Amino acid sequence: LKASEGDLLRACGEARKAPGGSAQARCRPAAAMSASAHTQLPSPALLPPAPPASKSSPPSEAAARLRRAADRLTLKVALLGDAQTGKTSMMIKFVEERRVDDDYVQTLGVNFMEKTVPVRDTDVVFSVWEPGSQHDFKQTLPLVCSDADAFLFMFDLGRRSTLSSVRRWYRDATANNVAATPVLVGTKYDFFCNLPADERRETTRQARAYAKAMGAPLVFCSARHGVNVKTLFRVVCASVFGAPSGVAQNVDVEVGPVLVESGESGAGSSSASRAGPSSPSRQTTT
Repeated sequence: LKASEGDLLRACGEARKAPGGSAQARCRPAAAMSASAHTQLPSPALLPPAPPASKSSPPSEAAARLRRAADRLTLKVALLGDAQTGKTSMMIKFVEERRVDDDYVQTLGVNFMEKTVPVRDTDVVFSVWEPGSQHDFKQTLPLVCSDADAFLFMFDLGRRSTLSSVRRWYRDATANNVAATPVLVGTKYDFFCNLPADERRETTRQARAYAKAMGAPLVFCSARHGVNVKTLFRVVCASVFGAPSGVAQNVDVEVGPVLVESGESGAGSSSASRAGPSSPSRQTTT
């Protein structure tokens, strides 16, 4: 026997009104009918088709974010070195491109700035981090170094003791991250030019020995006068991806600021790059 339309409607109403009725009961109204009553439900093929999605509808916000992320590449760069080696000045000069004050302000905690540089069809976002150089740096170093793409070991060209400290900074940084690309950076080149010639040559010799031991590029800079600041981050980007930067190199300190890329130092290609810098007096230079 086939249930009449009225019996079917009444059964649906009773299932909906039943106290505590489950969703399953509401979706299956025929269960409320007698065992002798059966009904033929419409085939899904007879149901009206869903309206087609509009091809002109705007893309979702999530899809737009994914496309923007695909067009952006972030490089995290850690600036490491003793106090008063020009880390904050370098960050400000590169990111904000403004004049750097001569007044020294000690970094407490962590400094962080970002700058986006277009490279062909990709925006490279340099995420630049700097830990404090005093007693609290041990606590902030893991935050700065653990996921960094490059370590910039910075020393004052006029204070050779800050170059000797690079060994400690290298050891502590690589204890948190052995995959980051090292770059050795001599700062305050403008003051360095006023030093005696023999002192400039000896500092350069030692710096090249350290860079060779780390398998790192060596760049002399001046944030105050904007010497090699943009070039430094171009070298950083090229070194991270193992590509030549295309910048002119110089190994003669009497000609201009020294800039030696990783090809001369053999970055990533020798066991010395993992051993770290040792005393330069026991190394030969090229």
